[in-house]
Amino acid sequence: MNKLPSKNRHKRYQSILITIAGLLALIFILTGLVKNIRQVFGVKSEITQLEAEIKRLDKKNQEVADLVDYLDSKEFLEEEARLKFDLRQPNEQIIVIKQSDSSTDAADHSANSVFDLPAPQKEKVAISRNPSLWFKYFFDHKVQ
Repeated sequence: MNKLPSKNRHKRYQSILITIAGLLALIFILTGLVKNIRQVFGVKSEITQLEAEIKRLDKKNQEVADLVDYLDSKEFLEEEARLKFDLRQPNEQIIVIKQSDSSTDAADHSANSVFDLPAPQKEKVAISRNPSLWFKYFFDHKVQ
């Protein structure tokens, strides 16, 4: 009878060891699985970010292509020739608006041309010094 409990004890230890070994193997497998799942989600988020960047760069690329097309166009060349070199098309008239020096000259020229109108007079604003502004801020209750 003494041998029977020894065999049962040996089988019991053996089953506990197998259970512990199985649990350890399961833990290692689950750890690797969790690492892989995290990596998959990280890659998916990186793919999403890269796709957004691709869309942004495609849009910017399209804008640059449109700009290049405009710079190669005839309209751009004509505009640059007019602005930088003062060139014009045949039978094209150029109108220049000049600002007059005095109001008497403006009255004389207003009868000659519709486009020679005097510029509106700007009101002069009094410039206050910084200390006076602070004084008004703290002590003058009329200023809001």
